[in-house]
Amino acid sequence: MAGNYISKTAFLKFEQCRKAFFFYKNHYYLRDKPSVDKQLTFKRGHDIGALAHQLFPGGINGWKQIQTKESYEYTKELIEKRTPVIYEATLVYSGVMVMVDILVLTDEGYFAYEVKSSVKISEIYIKDACLQYYVVKNTLPDLKDFFIVTINDAYVFDGILDIKNLFKRRSIIKDALRNYGYIQTRLTEANEVIEQNVIPNVDIGKHCFSPYECDFFGTCWKGISSEESVFTLGKVNKDHVFNWYNSGIKKYK
Repeated sequence: MAGNYISKTAFLKFEQCRKAFFFYKNHYYLRDKPSVDKQLTFKRGHDIGALAHQLFPGGINGWKQIQTKESYEYTKELIEKRTPVIYEATLVYSGVMVMVDILVLTDEGYFAYEVKSSVKISEIYIKDACLQYYVVKNTLPDLKDFFIVTINDAYVFDGILDIKNLFKRRSIIKDALRNYGYIQTRLTEANEVIEQNVIPNVDIGKHCFSPYECDFFGTCWKGISSEESVFTLGKVNKDHVFNWYNSGIKKYK
């Protein structure tokens, strides 16, 4: 977690479900224990991110373990020293905290890179990068561009790892500018949820699974997925199942 800040993870939870966002900020202990598959996914993302650092070698890591304030202060110090390359640059603006995978300073200005262990750029990746752009741009006005870096699925390993060809990058600057106002509005709404300090009244639904299965699934679904629940029926479209559930048909018998 990121203390009192709204982190990138917290914001994306808000986008998926206000209740999940509230739990994440106020009742983190309710979070489901991550599965082995999810832990492996996190590890793969971390490993790919570290590998991508070689695109801009010689940088300095701005992240100090799990100490957000110290990381922010250290990153600020590195920026003041005009450090050419910073990994995991921790930036804060208006109560929002992000960690930029790679922040590069050139004669033109700053260029930011968000690394993903995927071959495709999904909508959630775009939203993720737009939030980061919002924070970075307000912190570093001379930010020139923001890229999402993914695995190049056309790359063929020939015995010697070619880092530059292993990755490909795409600018999301147009997406970020188009969604700037949207990000501002959603952050205002997220802060309102925190200030109200009341668990949002959000029932279960397809949002529990999209774009990812919710970390608080066990809390919200407790007692719902019994042996006789309509949710135990296989090969049935989720739209049908939720229509049954919302109309009061909760057990298949």
